[in-house]
Amino acid sequence: MLSYEVTAVTPTINQANYAALHNSVSPNIGESAPTLHGNMGVSSLTLSVLAFSAPIAVVTGFLPLTISFGGRGTPVAYFLGILMVLVFAIGYMAMTRNMPKPGSFYVFISNGLGNIMGLGAAYLATFSYLLLLCGSYIFLGVCANELYTSLTGMESPWWVWTALVWGIVTTFGFLHIEFSAKALSIAMVGEVLIIMIFNAAVLFKNGFSTMPIDPLMPQTLVAGNIPVAVLFVILVFIGFEATALYREEVKSPEKTIPRATYTSVLAIGLFYGFTCYMMIAAYGDSAVDIATKEPSIMFSNAIHAYLGQTFTQIKNCFVVFSLIAALISIHNVLTRYVLNMAVDGTLPKSLSKIHKQHRSPYRSSFAVSLVAAVFLIIAMVAPNVDPIVIYGLTGGLGAVGIIFLMALVSLAIVVWFLKLKRRRLENPWNKYIFPTLAATSFMLTAVYSIKNFEIVAGGEKGENMIWLGSLAGVFALGVMLAIYFRLAKPQIYKSIGRSETIFNE
Repeated sequence: MLSYEVTAVTPTINQANYAALHNSVSPNIGESAPTLHGNMGVSSLTLSVLAFSAPIAVVTGFLPLTISFGGRGTPVAYFLGILMVLVFAIGYMAMTRNMPKPGSFYVFISNGLGNIMGLGAAYLATFSYLLLLCGSYIFLGVCANELYTSLTGMESPWWVWTALVWGIVTTFGFLHIEFSAKALSIAMVGEVLIIMIFNAAVLFKNGFSTMPIDPLMPQTLVAGNIPVAVLFVILVFIGFEATALYREEVKSPEKTIPRATYTSVLAIGLFYGFTCYMMIAAYGDSAVDIATKEPSIMFSNAIHAYLGQTFTQIKNCFVVFSLIAALISIHNVLTRYVLNMAVDGTLPKSLSKIHKQHRSPYRSSFAVSLVAAVFLIIAMVAPNVDPIVIYGLTGGLGAVGIIFLMALVSLAIVVWFLKLKRRRLENPWNKYIFPTLAATSFMLTAVYSIKNFEIVAGGEKGENMIWLGSLAGVFALGVMLAIYFRLAKPQIYKSIGRSETIFNE
């Protein structure tokens, strides 16, 4: 039975109404039905979130692009990113504390802006994470093939490696969440250690006295393209919001989720900001020029120069491991979105089944794997299509969708607190001011990313704009389904986002 702890400052939960509703929409609710279970702590949850961003892959392929736009002041952009995301996280955690339900964006938007908008957001979130998952599978295949070629001198199709890793990720999704958490923790420690060894090597060989000061000065960032730099920085934070999805699989969720959320934001921003600074220090005055002309080999050449060829190959191996870890993390997030929608009856009820032994959402997990497999097979047989182009497009679309949802969630937080009769749950900064700032900043970021979609997804200006229609179409599909449920199946409509009246004011 789903249950939630209630603190003295939160509204009382009417458990009888809650259980009755979910017994009517899900076959998985009952005394003997298994439920999600886990014992993840702050470190495990934080590392799972960090895995989403694939640190060593980001430093290898994404960080140079950020430097090429932001210039020598790019490290400052990461501090701006921390502030932006922290402002979002404060309101996000305020609502998490006062509405103890798993479901993340889907649940929050349903409760704040209504069930129609909520189901549209649920479908958009699911589609966006699916795009990120499929794009990462393709990128993994390309990177694994490059590693294989560098080690053996032979070529192999990208889809061979993608298929192999698909099997690994599907297996992890079937097993208990603790199994994934331990594997992700090991992978994260390894790749973060490699990057920090590089950072230490740059600092040691250059010496403290010769380290540049100008990359840390705000006025240096002004010389670059600030909007693009900040947009690229925000992209590496995507995934941190998934901490709320694991509510039933962490110990002491009231403490673990906020701590892991804030730790993730600070760790991501400081880690990438510091590494960005060290990359610029490694190349000196030529850093921006190299990042612009040779972004794909910038980090590899820097590691080779400071740590040698052997360490470069180790780094190449960990790029693949990093992407596998990212795929497991994205898969787990997407699976729990599908699970929550199935529990609420907005997806087939059979997908809400929990494995008796592993306590995993195994049916939702397999459904996600099956849909991803169909997408990857289409990408594999598509004639004359560069897999990197597909990766850029899917990653760009997914990122735009998540950024838009972050703006929508922030607005939902403000509205939800305004609707509550008990106004003493949080202070005004947490309830209204910070969420309003977050809604404004992320909506502006979303609009900018749409207007400049070629920067996010690649291609020529205007070339891929038509694909943005898929995001609007999926959102509209969710909205229309919600309207249908309202007219034809009111019991399911009431359960959307678990936004029924379960609070006794």
